[in-house]
Amino acid sequence: MSRILMQAEKDLGGSARVLTAREMYDRGVAPGEADLPTAIGHAACQVANDIGAKAMIAVTQSGYTARMMARFHPDQPVIAATPSRAVARQMALVRNVYPVITGQEQDWDRLLKSAIDRAVEKGFLERGDRTVISAGLPPGETGNTNMIKVETVT
Repeated sequence: MSRILMQAEKDLGGSARVLTAREMYDRGVAPGEADLPTAIGHAACQVANDIGAKAMIAVTQSGYTARMMARFHPDQPVIAATPSRAVARQMALVRNVYPVITGQEQDWDRLLKSAIDRAVEKGFLERGDRTVISAGLPPGETGNTNMIKVETVT
């Protein structure tokens, strides 16, 4: 499957122009009709590009937050931090999304640390890198993506 995807992307590069995040957003959502996770996913991509973030982290229960970030084809990898192995397996099939398993944390600070630590362990981030994090507060609930945060890895 990896070989097929790599060939397809190579073929697209030769014959079709790759759309920018803004073009992807304009094609996918009519102005004023985006749901909150879609708008936050787009904004996270914009922020990541503007500040030169090394990666983006989607703290997600269902995978929806990560999919909404990935749909705009960001230059940075999207790390899907989830406590669910089933969701992690689903995220492994989404372009430019890399799942990591975190604990089921109810405390935001511990959840954030866990997500960043997993991204560092997997080699996506290192000390001094900036990352854009998108999540829903309060933690542990599905369908409430409502936050973007920029963090520097310490």
